[in-house]
Amino acid sequence: MLARWRSALQRARRAPGRRAAGAEAPYRGLARFEREDARWFFGREDVTDLLAALAEEESPLPLVLVGPSGAGKSSLLRAGLLPRLAGPVGVVEPAGPPLAALRAALDGLEASGGAGRPAVIVDQFEAVFTQCQDEGERAGFVAEVCELAKAALVIEALRADFYQHALRYPGLAAALQSRHVVLGPMTAEQVRRAITEPARLARVDVEEGLVELLLRDLNPPAPPERAGVPAAYEPGALPLLSYALLATWEHSRGSTLTVADYLSSGGIRDAITRTAEGVYGGLSRRSRSWRGGCSSGSFRSPMTRRRPAPRSGSANCGPGAANRSWCSPGSSMSG
Repeated sequence: MLARWRSALQRARRAPGRRAAGAEAPYRGLARFEREDARWFFGREDVTDLLAALAEEESPLPLVLVGPSGAGKSSLLRAGLLPRLAGPVGVVEPAGPPLAALRAALDGLEASGGAGRPAVIVDQFEAVFTQCQDEGERAGFVAEVCELAKAALVIEALRADFYQHALRYPGLAAALQSRHVVLGPMTAEQVRRAITEPARLARVDVEEGLVELLLRDLNPPAPPERAGVPAAYEPGALPLLSYALLATWEHSRGSTLTVADYLSSGGIRDAITRTAEGVYGGLSRRSRSWRGGCSSGSFRSPMTRRRPAPRSGSANCGPGAANRSWCSPGSSMSG
């Protein structure tokens, strides 16, 4: 009753009418959250707090965030944890030559000259196993990252299905043994916050019943043997929710996100397919023939594919990337 009274009071205080033209969308769709999106990032406060506390501890081991594909590891590190780190931060995505990506990040840290303990975030760490075909370079990258952790804060995001790959390397195995955090599915209450809090900051209401509908569509009734599991959705389904929220926002015109807006966007299960079909339908005949066997019905959801990393390092490098004055034990920036 109190929650409904507060919601009614907020609606009464808010000027009625259409949403301001050009208003920033509070949802990111399929894009990950970045540092500048931190104010829109909700629902993962518990894991963010845990990572922040572990990041303050002195340890010679990397801190590893482990979770399934689509769990939101990249968004959590960039929009949740990164703004809470006091020192300069470099982000590495080893989608290209991993040692080159690490060298580029370390060069950026040296150039920043920031005070405080430096940190290196290695996002999509599994790329070193899937995209680096040179075992010598792969082993060298892992060794450099683990050595770097002795003087700087190193945080890695690792997809859970590559856990066994990481265990082959002693440094990573030690980190996974004693310094890792598991990112599981969000609870229903966490999902509720991820829906309603960004809308509140954007001064938009969420129609009563929309959150419950989203939760039902996100996680259809479980079979009897899985009943009672507190997770609000199947692993990997979170991008579908994020996409549907952005589509609902784009379909809305007033100061309330409605069930009708959500349904007109196609809902969680249909929004991506309908958008892909719209793009396909707008292609020329030549473009359709060039598509390489892809039809409008062959687009897969984010649960079955990984987006290419949007950025990667390009500088040349070789072994010894961690051999720098600022990251050596006893350096003024290592504390």
